[in-house]
Amino acid sequence: SAMTLGRKAVDLPYDVRDSFIDAGLAHTLAASGFHVSLLLALVLGSLKSREPKTRAIAGTIALILYVGLTGLQPSVIRASLMGAGLLLGLATERKVNPLGGLLMAATIMLIFNPQWVWDVGFQLSVVATLGLILTVPRLMKMLGWMPTAIATVLSVPIAACLWTLPLQLFYFERFPLYSILLNSVATPLVIAISVGVFVSAIAAIILPVAGSFIAA
Repeated sequence: SAMTLGRKAVDLPYDVRDSFIDAGLAHTLAASGFHVSLLLALVLGSLKSREPKTRAIAGTIALILYVGLTGLQPSVIRASLMGAGLLLGLATERKVNPLGGLLMAATIMLIFNPQWVWDVGFQLSVVATLGLILTVPRLMKMLGWMPTAIATVLSVPIAACLWTLPLQLFYFERFPLYSILLNSVATPLVIAISVGVFVSAIAAIILPVAGSFIAA
């Protein structure tokens, strides 16, 4: 549940949280753009045959529900605002500039609540997203000799870890050298768990027994 809604929405034991921090996997227990992108991919993918406007409306409803469930966490709000921009582009059939979307989302949030600039989740979310936008394409070119799936699994954690390294050392005072490799291995598993929870939750709304079966 924490890997889907974030540790702020789920009461986790402190020893579990500390274990994830020690392993460099603390971000897997924080609701973020990673989870928002998974949710949007799941919703938009399931409605692939529908009109763009219908898909955009369904995606918007999913974002609103998810933001409410996670407790209005800054990292989720940032990702949801960028997701809303993506959905607007989908509905109007226009391309969206990711860097411009990040800047606009951060600006809107800080105008609404300037104190968010000191929030750890907000800082990590913005810096990590900036790193992904600027660095992943270059890493993908460098790893072009690899299969695309493997290159992506390696590029994303490398970019995120490099850009958030100063913040991780400042706030957590630790950064295990093996965390990049560990994140590359763990990411597919976290995706499977998070998507599984999304699917089981949707199934539970329709038929509780089905939701329990999928979760198991």
